[in-house]
Amino acid sequence: MTIAAGFCCGDGVLLCSDSQESYGDFKRHQAKIAVRQTTYSPISAKQGPFKAMFAGAGDGTFIDILVEKMWDTIKFRDESTDDLIEVLENRAIALHQKYWPVYPEKERPSAHLLICLYRRGEERTPRLLKMEGPLLLEVAEYECIGYGVPLAKYICDRIWETPMSLRPSILACLYMLEQVKSHVEYCGGHSSIAYITNDGSVRVMSKITPSVMDALSTVFRVLDESMAQLLTTAPNLDIPEDKFKERLTKFTQSMIFLRKELPSLEILNRVLKELETGWEYGDMPF
Repeated sequence: MTIAAGFCCGDGVLLCSDSQESYGDFKRHQAKIAVRQTTYSPISAKQGPFKAMFAGAGDGTFIDILVEKMWDTIKFRDESTDDLIEVLENRAIALHQKYWPVYPEKERPSAHLLICLYRRGEERTPRLLKMEGPLLLEVAEYECIGYGVPLAKYICDRIWETPMSLRPSILACLYMLEQVKSHVEYCGGHSSIAYITNDGSVRVMSKITPSVMDALSTVFRVLDESMAQLLTTAPNLDIPEDKFKERLTKFTQSMIFLRKELPSLEILNRVLKELETGWEYGDMPF
């Protein structure tokens, strides 16, 4: 089981996921975001490298097969992305027709994928797609897949806006991942992030260290607790104006204190800044 999400940001497309895979009573950590780009070919020499990202939820082996075979199908083709979407859907249908009949109906492996495609020179790029079984559709804003979807979508609907840029979107998805990992069974492990910018730069953060996640968790927890107090205070007109302003002041002071007193937040923001100018395909764990 897993939780993964993709966001169409103003300056690129962002994918994020947890890392926990469960096998009955056992669990392990496994990277769930795959990044691909074409090596040299006549097409890439003319158009630049074709790039893609994949995030999957479901049967791990089946997901791996789908990702590799679908990438092999499109990596050296020169059609537009619109045409490649149809090629991918036809390939997904063919793969399911090939493998599903081997299994009893109730044991057929399932796979949900988020796919990001980038081709230089197109007006709309990168593009985000969702594959559910053999069905493929384009995502206009954001989409979630996996076991924790109801909670993930509830959180994203509240805190993510279109078209939010990549940096605040990263913080929003880290909050979402932390909440889902804390409250949904079968979701857990470390958080991973990858994105492709509008100019084709790729950045990968494969593992966010516990110290940074602990700092973020503290900020998120205090913020939630403080917001809960405001939610019950703001509509209550029986509370005097001076008492309400006092609550607002305490809330502001607590946020300022957290921003100053948590060194890991400085590390986080420094890494986010470095990602904007760092080496392409640099895996920069926090």
